[in-house]
Amino acid sequence: MKRKFLTVTVLLVTVALALCLAACNGEDNTDDGNISIADGLKFTSNSDGTCSVAALDDSVAKSITIPSKSPVGDKVTAIANEGFKNLSHLTSVTLPDTLTDVGEAAFYGCSSISEMVIPHSVTAIGDSAFYGCTGLTALTVGGGVKTLGDLAFYDCVNLTAVNVSDLAAWCEISFANFASNPLYYSHALYLDGEPIEELIIPEGVNTVSARAFAYCKSLTGVTVANSVQSIGKDAFRGCDGIITMSLPFIGASEDTASNTYLGYLFGADSYKDNADCVPETLTSVVVTGGSRIGQNAFDGCKNITSITISDSVLDVDASAFNGCDSLQFTKYDNAYYLQNASGGYTFLIKAADKSITSCNIHETTKIIGSSAFMGCSELTDITIPDGVTRIGKDVFLQCKNLQSITLPFIGESAGSEENPHFGYIFGAVDYTENNECVPESLTTVTITSGARIGDNAFNGCKKITKVNVLQTVDGVGQFAFNGCSSLRYYVNDNAYYLGNSSTAYLLLVKSKGKDLTSCSVRDTATVIADGAFSACTKLESVVIPESVEHIGATAFSGCANLKSVELKGTDGWTADSKSLAGVNDPQTAAKYLTETYVDFTWIKKIIPT
Repeated sequence: MKRKFLTVTVLLVTVALALCLAACNGEDNTDDGNISIADGLKFTSNSDGTCSVAALDDSVAKSITIPSKSPVGDKVTAIANEGFKNLSHLTSVTLPDTLTDVGEAAFYGCSSISEMVIPHSVTAIGDSAFYGCTGLTALTVGGGVKTLGDLAFYDCVNLTAVNVSDLAAWCEISFANFASNPLYYSHALYLDGEPIEELIIPEGVNTVSARAFAYCKSLTGVTVANSVQSIGKDAFRGCDGIITMSLPFIGASEDTASNTYLGYLFGADSYKDNADCVPETLTSVVVTGGSRIGQNAFDGCKNITSITISDSVLDVDASAFNGCDSLQFTKYDNAYYLQNASGGYTFLIKAADKSITSCNIHETTKIIGSSAFMGCSELTDITIPDGVTRIGKDVFLQCKNLQSITLPFIGESAGSEENPHFGYIFGAVDYTENNECVPESLTTVTITSGARIGDNAFNGCKKITKVNVLQTVDGVGQFAFNGCSSLRYYVNDNAYYLGNSSTAYLLLVKSKGKDLTSCSVRDTATVIADGAFSACTKLESVVIPESVEHIGATAFSGCANLKSVELKGTDGWTADSKSLAGVNDPQTAAKYLTETYVDFTWIKKIIPT
């Protein structure tokens, strides 16, 4: 009996030893149907033809090459969470090009690995993936990576080089925090093995992610393509060697109303932190796109000496350059200008000081920046050249002694539909604030170009006594002069006109009361304003001379008794581009103006002889 028991015992020991030897020789372990083992690596199947890989135990070899397939044929797509954690003896790991995910803490504490190449197939690197890889000196990141998790490279203190082959892909990686970006330690980025000092972000890139180049101290110049639509906070934080920058806009994006200051890219929480966050080395900035340089954009950037802006920029706020002690402006008469591609006087930024009494604006100026003359309380008159295409908000805010102004248009720009009111340049949000914002001292306005005078343009400007119009304009909007109780008009046969000393009766603004029965428009008039004869219920006949080329919408609205409109020049009339036939007949013309096309703007096209 003892011999039989001994035999069984020997047999069991023999089987156990055989299994142990099989495992040591890399043969499959099929105790768990989802797990296979080879060469000290454990492959866990996802039951879909893919698997993750991890070290079987801490006896794994110092140098390993992870295969692209498991022993049972599953594609290796992930390094398991904590798959090689704390294997401090590992010196080399080669990853397969089937890999898509490096799991959380995958190589945590692998302090002897000196180099790592992340293949292009990898899209995600998990939290703490390389945490504590203190021996890591060189890292190559493939172009497929989209996310780098929390603390992915924390404590990789000996990193000296991060190499990429796809700079555009790097720009759009989502970095969870600073320690997820290996540049936090390496301070140097390489492109295809060459160190980058002059960073050129290529066309086609839409986004530069937050923290994308943070602490890349090797950068001396940055050029961001115009295709970029947004730049994340801290994108260049700690890049304290940058000397020059070329950007498509200042701040987070072209369209945002917030974060419009330069320091945002360097980690500043507000424009007040510009001075602390923008590198002291930065001396030159070129803005290649965008439409506006916002409030306090460069405030406190005391070391910047040169700022050049694009022709696309339509407005520059005067406060944008507060505290830019080294910035070189171009001065002309009593104002400072900022250069752009078109020349040194395109943008008038601000008055030389608040005490000026006059300013001769340069004839090549195109844009007057917001708040440019704000607080110039001694300024009494100003002439804005015809070449100016845009006037910023609050340009003449608190210019309480301004008596006369000459300008090419009323409002923000020629034909502006958003801000067509005169008070816009004095701080009025809309026409209802014209009266309180336009200085009481201002009595004379001269309009030099043919731009349309918009709806409610001067509505409520009760102190203005004279509006000179030097040439025919492209229409006069409804209620343009309502509430202008002090305004002096030229009067002729039941109508009020505006013009100038040589052509007094240029614009027919409105009827003289609502009870008139007839009106012969003055033969020098070129425009009949919108709603000019509106609600003149007793009006029966009107004679419109050949000089008139523009009849405003609703000019004869509510004129139920108007039966005869004699158009002296009948050829070429259109109603909102629709050709009008039969207007040579006074009754037909009257019906068109009061009924059929009453809400249309009438324009007479000059037909060449």
